[in-house]
Amino acid sequence: MFRGVTGPCRMRVLCLTAVPDGGAMTRALRKLGYVPYTLRSCFQQGHAARHPAEWSMILDGKQPVDMRLFSHHDAVVGPPATLIYDRLLRACPEYTKVVLVEEPNKRRWVEEYETHVGPLLLDEAGSKLSRRRSRRRVGRSGIAKAFDNMIHKMTPCGGAEGPVAALERYEAEVQSNVDKSRLLVYRYGDGWEPLCKFLEKGVPDEPFPPYDSGVRVIGNLQERIERTEKLTYLVAALACLGVAYVVYPMFGSTRAYVRELYRDYQTAYSTR
Repeated sequence: MFRGVTGPCRMRVLCLTAVPDGGAMTRALRKLGYVPYTLRSCFQQGHAARHPAEWSMILDGKQPVDMRLFSHHDAVVGPPATLIYDRLLRACPEYTKVVLVEEPNKRRWVEEYETHVGPLLLDEAGSKLSRRRSRRRVGRSGIAKAFDNMIHKMTPCGGAEGPVAALERYEAEVQSNVDKSRLLVYRYGDGWEPLCKFLEKGVPDEPFPPYDSGVRVIGNLQERIERTEKLTYLVAALACLGVAYVVYPMFGSTRAYVRELYRDYQTAYSTR
């Protein structure tokens, strides 16, 4: 079980929230000049070929965190990085600050999450999919399988206590584990002031970004993966046909043979 990281950590902010892609906090940090790494970052700037597979292995505990995943980023917001904040924090310098975002209505957020993300984790009969079956359903590519595993790992679950208790336990754990001098517990509705004071940034002259539960992001990403997968298969099929046409000259003779048959048909049945 790998629990460490490889390479130096240069993160300035770890923003811990269950919201996929960070929601309003991602937009707020960008406004303050940070370059946050989010769930979408796994599929942008050519990262899709590597990052989902890396995260799947990291969340399974099969490899350490490669800090090169965060190249050109100085902050992380939301999952998947939220799930390994302790490993990141141990490797980060002392100036790294932690923002814990408390979900204002956890029960409502869980209900919305289950409405939009739940169907991705259920089979046609409404029961939980096994890993093997769900991976077959979302596609055969490595990216699709890795993303499916990420969804399972990112989904709050608290056993018999339920997902709301899991979120509450996570927030309590962070407040217990992170030194108070580098931790801000942020609540939606607090506005810019506490966040900017904590990060030593000027207060922007505009309203704080509106709340966004972020639950639709996962479905949107899966749709993109499936479209890309279909396009990949189509391009591969066309490429194979092109290669076959170039490599095997018999295709040319076959076309000529068919043309001759058609001419014979026209002659025999007086169609010309």
